[in-house]
Amino acid sequence: MTPTDTLREIVIFPDSLLPVERIIRERQGQQKTIKVPSVSDILNRISPTLNDKIMHPFAFKQRKHDRRRKKHQQVLEEYSRVKTFDELLREAYELQMLEDSLQRSRKP
Repeated sequence: MTPTDTLREIVIFPDSLLPVERIIRERQGQQKTIKVPSVSDILNRISPTLNDKIMHPFAFKQRKHDRRRKKHQQVLEEYSRVKTFDELLREAYELQMLEDSLQRSRKP
């Protein structure tokens, strides 16, 4: 008895492009359409306010006004967070009332 080949024959047809070659060609196609950034795009990436300062050099007064307003707003917020004398007195009174009621409940 002679040994015979039992494997089926498979025919492989080559793809037009391998996936790696397809990706390389797509990348090369994208490189041809690279957008050149404008000066304003570069300025906006580096510093958004720098573009404003270059395009509107006489807006110093407005920017100074904005800085002062921001500073004053912070001071007003800190002032509004400070408790008044009446609020502190009420808190002390309520705390004292709570302590007194706890002492009364402990005594038989």
